[in-house]
Amino acid sequence: MGIFTRDKRQQGPGAARAAVLPLGPGRRLRSDLSPEDCVQVLRQVFDGYRPRRRPDMEPLVPTGIRWTAADGSPSIAVSGSDESDDFVLFSLAPAGQGTEAGIFPLGGGNLAVAGHWKQRDRSLNSVGSWPSGTVCLTPPLIDESLVYETLQAAGYPVTSGNVAKMVRQFTMLFLVKCQEFVSSREGARGAERFMTTHQQWQQQGSPSLADLLQAPLRLLAEWEPAVLPYVQDLPMRIRSILLERAGDGHNSIWSELER
Repeated sequence: MGIFTRDKRQQGPGAARAAVLPLGPGRRLRSDLSPEDCVQVLRQVFDGYRPRRRPDMEPLVPTGIRWTAADGSPSIAVSGSDESDDFVLFSLAPAGQGTEAGIFPLGGGNLAVAGHWKQRDRSLNSVGSWPSGTVCLTPPLIDESLVYETLQAAGYPVTSGNVAKMVRQFTMLFLVKCQEFVSSREGARGAERFMTTHQQWQQQGSPSLADLLQAPLRLLAEWEPAVLPYVQDLPMRIRSILLERAGDGHNSIWSELER
């Protein structure tokens, strides 16, 4: 099956399905740098692969994961597109005065990034491998801080009204992207079913702001876990797009907010 080919036994977006994607084997490494400093070095590596899509769009983004191994549980998980424009996940766990790391390319493929990382961190050494299933991707990490930081970055106050309107905007844009994924495999009717599933979920109770932000991509992952590598950067990408439009005046969401 292709990466988005559906199992025909699944019954569409409403079907119960685990919203996780187990990854294949990974490289195990150790560095004398802290997890935070490792991220800084990796950012330099990835900035060397290609220009940033947008000036404020980081090449590595926080990534939703579930760690299954008994050791090496990371304090930081980030992912990005490597030199070949393929998804790769990095797990970074404190280990003494340094870091125990993992590199998990999608499909267990290209590990050239390990060499590029070692060129910038001479303390980095390969110490083995992580077996398949050590880590599973989950939907992206999203909470209210995404909205607060977006408002603050654009110079708008974090009022209850502004937050509510921005949550609706993020949610709408997440849903637009979700419909694109679903319709690419199931057509317009599939996208309509997905929206119906989302509406039914909303009507079940009084969701928190975090629940509202998380629901579209969680439901998308339940529909097809194989999308998870391709939506990890979506929260930051939408944030960047919104900030680009902060000066658009009456033609954008920003004109509806309190100053």
